[in-house]
Amino acid sequence: VGVFTSEDTERLGREVSESYRKAGLALDDAAEVTGQFAATLSYDLGEQFGSLSLDGLTSSPGVTTANEMRFTLPLEGRGGVDDNLVAIASFVAKAQPTGPYATFFADLANRGEQSCRLLQGFLTGSIDLVAQVGTDEPRFVVLDYKSNLLKDAAHYSSDELIGEMSRSGYPLQGLLYSVALHRYLARRMKDYDASRHFGGICYFYVRAAALDGAREGDGLARWEIPAHVVTGVSEILAGKGEP
Repeated sequence: VGVFTSEDTERLGREVSESYRKAGLALDDAAEVTGQFAATLSYDLGEQFGSLSLDGLTSSPGVTTANEMRFTLPLEGRGGVDDNLVAIASFVAKAQPTGPYATFFADLANRGEQSCRLLQGFLTGSIDLVAQVGTDEPRFVVLDYKSNLLKDAAHYSSDELIGEMSRSGYPLQGLLYSVALHRYLARRMKDYDASRHFGGICYFYVRAAALDGAREGDGLARWEIPAHVVTGVSEILAGKGEP
């Protein structure tokens, strides 16, 4: 992404062939596989990204991206059953009760002692892509790629992906990515306002881009996380308690 576009089929084909060779895999139809990767790069990501594709995000004037944005989040844990994970899950479920992942976070909070812990130390990670879209009022959106193989094209619809995201635990991952980006922007961007500048997250299930029977928008799991949810979780992770 950002190195070359879907139109550079010759280079894309070489990259595909080389990747298969290094992995020791047989490549029966290089043209077909190359076409699938080209479809992924040219797939319309919707209004959240200004109706641009990965090609467009990395080549359009006024749009900037950061690939593999690494972060470290310090954790100020309190210990006991009421740890950070339970606290943020409970907060998100209450703060956005009609959100797409309210049930996921409510279930996570109710697990109590059976849940994993976010106590003390550090969380490290890498965000696949952060895109700055919009010129008059820039918004920053998190994009994460997923290669999950689902049953058929119907399972890549936005409604079906809510369940798939929840089963995989991705809403928690996306929430932590959002806090990391929020903290970065708050320190680096003059006049930063999460309610204006944070554009939410999108998980791109890339197999939908070239899948027979897939419809426009399939493979895109969006979560327009409200600013107060992101800032509230950031405060909890900073040891300030629920806002």
